Amino acid sequence: MEVEVRRGAAGTVFAAIPINGGFDACIQDVYLYAEAEKPKQLWDATRGMEATPCVREVWLMANPTGFSAEAPPALKAGQRYRVELMGNGFTASKVFTA
Repeated sequence: MEVEVRRGAAGTVFAAIPINGGFDACIQDVYLYAEAEKPKQLWDATRGMEATPCVREVWLMANPTGFSAEAPPALKAGQRYRVELMGNGFTASKVFTA
């Protein structure tokens, strides 16, 4: 499983991209950290026990569709962040620069 981070005018999206076509990478939890010597959690989105439909993308926003989340912080240009996606059978993360 790989994590893809897409940014555009509409905002930031975190996506779970399965490497094996037969694996359903359904996201249950998302965590965003400031990438630093001591990483600091900035935001999280939790789906809970809901399993259907399979969600493979989560927008960085307050209460993304199907998830519970607080309003996220504004990402600062040039700052490094790490996103971690978790689901049934996987945990994957990616470091990116805003």
